[in-house]
Amino acid sequence: MKNKGWKGESQRHSMASKGVTTKYGVKTLIGRDRTDAHRFYNYKDTKWDFVEGIDGRTYKVTDDGTWYDKKTLGQVIDILQWAKDNDVRIRIYYGDTETGEDWSEEYDVNGYVGRSNGSIKIPLLIHNKKSYGGGGILTGSIVGIEFANRKEGGVIYKNQNYHVKNDKME
Repeated sequence: MKNKGWKGESQRHSMASKGVTTKYGVKTLIGRDRTDAHRFYNYKDTKWDFVEGIDGRTYKVTDDGTWYDKKTLGQVIDILQWAKDNDVRIRIYYGDTETGEDWSEEYDVNGYVGRSNGSIKIPLLIHNKKSYGGGGILTGSIVGIEFANRKEGGVIYKNQNYHVKNDKME
């Protein structure tokens, strides 16, 4: 007997031939320009409020108690909340959100989204499922998010002005 896997291999391949996959509840392009895949992400419109923290800074706080920088876009909050809820490994691109310039970070950009403990519960990027902690995510400086495993679908979010600075050492 053939191992069918997730929803049966034949069904998965027929869905792929149509150009979309729904694994993890995300619609994304397959075999087309993956940079446009973020348009097909199924957002749930996470609810949040502005709250002043004990450190005097203003944050966006979601219904589940996760605190985000006030400059974080609602779209980015939705994606990070979705990735946390569904245990999806992602890759984050940091940069200037106004110009869209990527900072070309290479370290501490892949992992699962978790949450810190304490009075201000910020999102953390946790290296793997066995890890107990990780670094805080600079949510106000995210210019792109994609699946860490490109087989899953590629780009989830990309800043409309996204570009990589061409810096040549002379």
